[in-house]
Amino acid sequence: MKTQIQDFKQNIFSYLTLFLGIELFNSLLLLPTFRFLIGKIFILAELPFDSIRNIQIIISERPLAFCGFIALLLILLLVLNVEFIFLINCIKEIHQQDFSFRKIWNFKSFNLKNFLLFLVYGLFVAFFLSIFFRTPLLVNLKIPEFVMDYMSRSWWLLLILGIYFFASLFWAIRWLEQRGVLKIVGKIIAITVGVTILFDVIIYFLQKACAIFPGKYLKILAIFNLDLIQLFNEIAAIFLLAEVINLLVNTGQRLKNTKKEYFFVIICLLAFISLTTASNISYFNSNISGLVLISHRGVDQGNGVQNTISALNKTAKKRPDYVEIDVHETKDGNFVVMHDEDLRKLAGCSEKPHDLTLKQLTKITVSENGKKDKIASFDQYLLAAKKLHQKLLIEIKTTPKDSRLFLTRFNKKYSRVILENNYLVQSLDFHVVEQLYKINPRLKVFYIQPYNFAQPDTLPAGFAMEYSTLNARFIRVAHRHHQQVYVWTTNSKTVMKKMLYEHVDGIITDNLSQAKRVVKEYQRQYSYVKQLKNYLLIEPAQLDFLV
Repeated sequence: MKTQIQDFKQNIFSYLTLFLGIELFNSLLLLPTFRFLIGKIFILAELPFDSIRNIQIIISERPLAFCGFIALLLILLLVLNVEFIFLINCIKEIHQQDFSFRKIWNFKSFNLKNFLLFLVYGLFVAFFLSIFFRTPLLVNLKIPEFVMDYMSRSWWLLLILGIYFFASLFWAIRWLEQRGVLKIVGKIIAITVGVTILFDVIIYFLQKACAIFPGKYLKILAIFNLDLIQLFNEIAAIFLLAEVINLLVNTGQRLKNTKKEYFFVIICLLAFISLTTASNISYFNSNISGLVLISHRGVDQGNGVQNTISALNKTAKKRPDYVEIDVHETKDGNFVVMHDEDLRKLAGCSEKPHDLTLKQLTKITVSENGKKDKIASFDQYLLAAKKLHQKLLIEIKTTPKDSRLFLTRFNKKYSRVILENNYLVQSLDFHVVEQLYKINPRLKVFYIQPYNFAQPDTLPAGFAMEYSTLNARFIRVAHRHHQQVYVWTTNSKTVMKKMLYEHVDGIITDNLSQAKRVVKEYQRQYSYVKQLKNYLLIEPAQLDFLV
C-alpha cells in the first residue's frame, strides 16, 4: 500500500489531469450530445418520449428511429471503451521516462472480445464506485425504481441479475488472484473506501459544529464543505482506479511532473470546482413556497378504493392541492375513472374499459384496502370534486382501441370545466400531449416520464417524473423553460425529504397525510446540516452539473 501511495503522490498531477479531463469531457460534451441527439430522434420520428411501454411501438412503427437509437447507444459505448483504452495507455506512459504521445493513441487492443468484457465489467465497476463515492457523475448511475420493482416481480429476471453479479464477482476475484494482486487490490479498496467515509463524516460534523454562525455564513460554509466532499471523493475514486489499473498493467517509476502538467491540472480542477459550486449553490436553496401535494389516485394511506368517489370524499378532507385520477375511454365513447387497462385487480374480471359501455362499467363494484365502491363515470367524479372545491390532476390513459377523435371529444366536453376550475391534465403518451396542445393550447398538460433519459424542450406545461432517476439537471432545465416538475410516486419519508431537497414543484403520493407532516417538518427544522446529511446518507442528491 505504501508503494501505491508513493506512486500517487509522485504522479498526482498527471492522474488528476487525465481523469478529470475525461470526466469533464463526458459531462460537458459527450452525454449532453447523446441526450440532444436522442431527443431529436424522438421529435423527428414523432415518437412518445422514453417510456418502456412505447418500445414495441418504436420497433414496429418506426424501425429507422429504433435503428438510430441502437446506433447512438452503440457509438456511446464504443467511445467509452476507447476512452478506457486511452486511460490505460496514458497510465502506462506516465510511468515511463520518455512519455510517448504516439503510444497513448495506440488502440490495437480494441476488439470485439475486449469490448464485450468492457461492457460486462464496466457496468459492474461503475455501480460499485457509485455506492461509495459521492462524485457529481457517479451519483447518477442508478437503476430506476420502477425497473427494480418490475424485476422483483419476475423471478427469472432476478435470477439473471444475480447470476450476472456473482459470475462477474467470481471471475474478477479469480483473475486478480491469477495475477497475484488480489490481496493488495482488496487492501486498496478497503482503505480508500474507509478513508473516504471517515472524511465525509468529519466534514459533516464540522458543519454541525458550526451551527452557531449566522445563516448566510452557514450556507457559504455548507457549499464549501460539499465542494470539499465532492473533490475528496473524486480524488479518492481516481486514486483507487489509477492504482488498480497501475497494478494490472505496469510498471516502473517516473520523475517529477512538468510545468505543463501543473497548468492542465489547475485548469481541470478550476473547471470541476466551478461547476460543482454552481450546482451546490442551487442545492442549498430551502425555498419550497410553490410546492403542491397531490393525492395519487385520490387515496390517502389506503382510505378507500382508488379513483372512487367515496375515497375522494375522505381524501378531500385532508385538503390536498390536487387529487390525481385516471380516465379511460369506454366502448360507447364516454369516459370512466379507473387506472388499469382491465378489471382483474379491482373487480376480479377480465373485461376492459373499451369492451364495455359506461352504463355497464358504472354498475361494477370494485374493492381495495378492505373497502368497496362502484366505478365512477368521469362526469360523476367531476361533479363530486366541484362540490368539494377539490382541484384535479387528470391523467388520460390510452390504448390501441381508443377512437380516432376521442381527444377532440374530450376537449369539447370537458375543457371548459377544466379551465374554469384550474384543473391539470397529464398523460404517459406524448401524442396526447401534442394533440391536446394543438386542439386547445390553453390547457395545462403535463407529460409523464418513467425514466430520465431524454427531455422535450417544448409543448408540456410540465413533467411528472418517476422519482428514482429524477435529478437536479432535469429540474433545472425544465425550470429554464418555465416548466414545472412533479414527482411520482413518493411514499416514504426518506424519498419525500430527498425530493424537497431537489426542489421539485409537486409531490404525487399515496400517503398524503405523511407528506404534509414531512413538509411541515422540513420547513420547521430545515438546516444545512440536514441537507448535507441527505447528500451523504439518504440517497445522494443528484447534483450533476450537466446543462
